[in-house]
Amino acid sequence: MLLVMALLITVIGGAVWLFRSPRNETVLPPVAVVLPSEDKAETQLVPELLSESAALESVRQALAVRDPAAVAGLMHLASASAEQVVDFMKSLPEVDGTLEKMTKMISINDLSLEGVLVDFTKNGQARNRIAFLSRDEDGMWKMDFEAFARWSDPPWKEILGAHTGPATVRVFATPEAYFNGPFGDDSSWRCFGLASPDVEQILFGYCLIGSPQEEAMLRMLADAPGPVRSILKLQRKEGGDSRQFEILDVLSKEWVLKAMPPSER
Repeated sequence: MLLVMALLITVIGGAVWLFRSPRNETVLPPVAVVLPSEDKAETQLVPELLSESAALESVRQALAVRDPAAVAGLMHLASASAEQVVDFMKSLPEVDGTLEKMTKMISINDLSLEGVLVDFTKNGQARNRIAFLSRDEDGMWKMDFEAFARWSDPPWKEILGAHTGPATVRVFATPEAYFNGPFGDDSSWRCFGLASPDVEQILFGYCLIGSPQEEAMLRMLADAPGPVRSILKLQRKEGGDSRQFEILDVLSKEWVLKAMPPSER
């Protein structure tokens, strides 16, 4: 299963993404949208999608932002501050290297969400990130900063260090079978492998069997061909090793933070 986690294949908005290394996500050709045939008695209205040029320009402006006052007009923010956004964008060339190209992807599962693959090169190696765009309350398309930055709160360095409180993370999740320490009873706990492009090691998340958290995780993974992107709230459990966390909540099926209805939690 750890070998499977190294490949990390997942479906995002109808496009198949292949996670090939800790810092690289490569996309296969997007899947074409096939709409139902028109019914004369009832016409299905399809939401207007973001054009390729507009999507690329939105991401380009977001990457170039250096003024905290301009952040709110370009990006959706959840927990990050405008100053943190600017600091991240300034550091991006050092972290990921030179921007090479951007490619707009096709969304067929969620027409309210658009994706742009942003390719970088550093020291001869390809790296990339996905910029997700969605409308704000005024209908303006903006990039989701936390999804692009793979934002964790607190940062991964603290989560993997002395931090013992709750943490919100963006990870790939897949079923696993590592039972040890306080999670040693496989009749009580469900185990999931968790991977982040920003963490070298595979982590493990646990839910009590029969809990709402287990139900949400199993539902999220049920139809997935491989590991899926998710936002989880984790916390260490006394006696566990540095890779083990209890899953306190399942916040989103994607790296974009969207409210999940009670029926899906």
